[in-house]
Amino acid sequence: MKQLLLGISTVLAIGFLSLTISSCGSSSALVDDSGNRIVKSNVRGLDGQAEKYFKAGKYREALDLYKQLKSSKENLLYKGIAAYHVGETDLSLRSLIDSYGSGNRDERLYVYMADNYLSQGNYEEATNFYKNYLQYVDRDSPERNETIHKIKRCGFAKDYKYVDQKAFVENLGESVNTIYDELSALQSPANPNKYYFSSNRNGSTGGLRSADGTKDDIYGSYSADMYAIETSGGNWNSVSSIDPVLNTPRHDIIQDFSKGGEILYYLKTSDFKKGSILTDTFRSNREEVIFPSVMQCPMVGDLGDRDIRVFDDNTYLFSSMRKGGYGGYDLYILTKEDGVWSEPINLGPEINSSFDEITPYLTKNGSKLYFSSNRINSMGGFDVYETNFGLETGTWSQPTNLGLPINSPRDDVYFRLAADGLSGIMSSNRIESLGGHDLFMVYFKNQVQDQMNLSYTVPYLKVRERKILEAVEKEEAIAAAQEAISDSTVVFVEPVVEEVVKAKEKKDYSGVQKREVVLAPLLYGSSENITNPQNLSQLNKVIETLKIFPEATLEITGHAVKEGLPEFDLYFSIKRAEKAADYLNQNGISSDRIFLRGVGTQYSMVLPSSVVLSNKYNRRLDLKIVAPVEVPLRIIYDNPSIPDQSKDQSIRKFSSFQTGLNYKISLTATKQMYKDPIIRQESDIMIDKEIGNDNYQYTLGIYDTYSQARAAKSRLTNNSKFTNVTIEPYINGRVVQRNRIALYQPQYADIANFIRYELSN
Repeated sequence: MKQLLLGISTVLAIGFLSLTISSCGSSSALVDDSGNRIVKSNVRGLDGQAEKYFKAGKYREALDLYKQLKSSKENLLYKGIAAYHVGETDLSLRSLIDSYGSGNRDERLYVYMADNYLSQGNYEEATNFYKNYLQYVDRDSPERNETIHKIKRCGFAKDYKYVDQKAFVENLGESVNTIYDELSALQSPANPNKYYFSSNRNGSTGGLRSADGTKDDIYGSYSADMYAIETSGGNWNSVSSIDPVLNTPRHDIIQDFSKGGEILYYLKTSDFKKGSILTDTFRSNREEVIFPSVMQCPMVGDLGDRDIRVFDDNTYLFSSMRKGGYGGYDLYILTKEDGVWSEPINLGPEINSSFDEITPYLTKNGSKLYFSSNRINSMGGFDVYETNFGLETGTWSQPTNLGLPINSPRDDVYFRLAADGLSGIMSSNRIESLGGHDLFMVYFKNQVQDQMNLSYTVPYLKVRERKILEAVEKEEAIAAAQEAISDSTVVFVEPVVEEVVKAKEKKDYSGVQKREVVLAPLLYGSSENITNPQNLSQLNKVIETLKIFPEATLEITGHAVKEGLPEFDLYFSIKRAEKAADYLNQNGISSDRIFLRGVGTQYSMVLPSSVVLSNKYNRRLDLKIVAPVEVPLRIIYDNPSIPDQSKDQSIRKFSSFQTGLNYKISLTATKQMYKDPIIRQESDIMIDKEIGNDNYQYTLGIYDTYSQARAAKSRLTNNSKFTNVTIEPYINGRVVQRNRIALYQPQYADIANFIRYELSN
């Protein structure tokens, strides 16, 4: 079709040459050294003109001529191939069938019949023709492997039609798309109704040019320029070319904007194999001509690096075929700290495969990654996949194919999510396109919440940094222990490591003025939106405070209104607390500094009879920052003002529990919801959880003295189901580890009874 598509196909279908961006094209055995189709040359007139267009990859022009030519088995074959490349699959199938009926047994008939059926989603017929085509392919040919891969893709793809659809997809229409290619669309950082993209459409800078860059007004192709579109009244306005200083006779493929939108990154290339990554201080009205400069970082266009996603100005994702990968294009991440760039980090085998992974997009919270890949479980070409980074597992989840209608039997690439998480935009050459790749809008049925939660760091990098630090500290500790053992002075390793860590965390606050922080509860309402703007302002205060004072820790307590069974209300009260903790974790607060508790509906701030106030204030998460007395920090808790007639006095009991010595009975530790009837029968049931610990610790009761707790335990153990329950002391609302209980005896005399009866056995 066009030189641009030959270049892009090299990027998108490594190991299987094709003249279009689609990975469904025919084999490398059917092209010459320049990448052009081999066609008989003993033709004249229209035949010769059609042949020249065909060899130049200008399939639309060739098809127009083949439609005028007398039908022969050769002309019908080339007509069918040209029609396939411009997306007219019905015409292509008819022409190929007629060519076969005329006695043509060219092997290309089989592969293009298969490619057409694949494009239409007829996977059974596509499989049959691919299998027939295999008899013509050498056993040692790379094309044989690619054809086998296509057969396997058909096996996966036929089941995607039964998967629940996550979105609606819409072509942006003729006001935006053309018979050429529209690629790499970006939402404007400043205007959500404006998008930038690249296209090799008619009128692009430099005009029609041949593969070597010389002007060729007949058989040449356009290079890609960068353009802008904007919606007005719900409609897309006319397309406009951006700054003429940026667009050149080479391909200018837009990549991304800097975090604040001041800098534009784009790729300038002639062949899509190598190029230059350029930066420009982007603005629409230039007072003077300032030419773009080459990006200065370890990401290098001349090495084949491309598909940049700017997470922030210190963190980039990109795709590359650089050495050391897993095969084909891999995804990498690049970071800068204190002005110094790291070496690119391969995202690893959880994401990358022996196929190609390209066009990454990372959501604003840094935890959900979208990318395109032509791996085996695609629907036929490049599909869009998503993967989530788990803080608990420290790994990316198995990438999931987004299925229909986001993906198609052809290539779906350059997916990017809109700022509101409700929509996205991508490029696709599916048969519904006007020609080549078109821009399609994706409207999600459910908002992508990962796009709504802003993170200041990528969790993957945080976990990776922690693992490296732990490995280094472990090596240092082992070395220190070995040296100590040789001197016969130290035996145990772990206490040494613990003391070293504590020493690193200690800060000298002498002369530091006390800092006051005002905290309000997180109100989540019936929408269950823990990270709404008001709550985020509170959570960001917590993040700032905990980063300033490393000795401080945080307690989050989840409260609820009665919506279901007590065990459900209790369990989901701590699950909501986990959502808040996730946000803190993603923004650099270590798991071991966060304690979670769920209390369900037991300690309401507002009487349930005051329905409106109850729904507003009892649906909340309380935040409590705890710090040693020497830390110059004062927390002021801005609790809601409740009219006296609406106040629920039960909250006083919980407040009392958070001060001084109390006892609770430890029931069980479980990874799931505990559904025993005891939750409905007993009072003061709570769930505690330390982040990083998979277990939910269920406890019951709030007892002022050990004797009260012991009596309650005796009553419980009459039931054979609770013979293993234990009594645990709590000080200021937190359980006291048994090896530290004696330290509190001078302050709390009743602890002596606990020590006598519980620890002496």
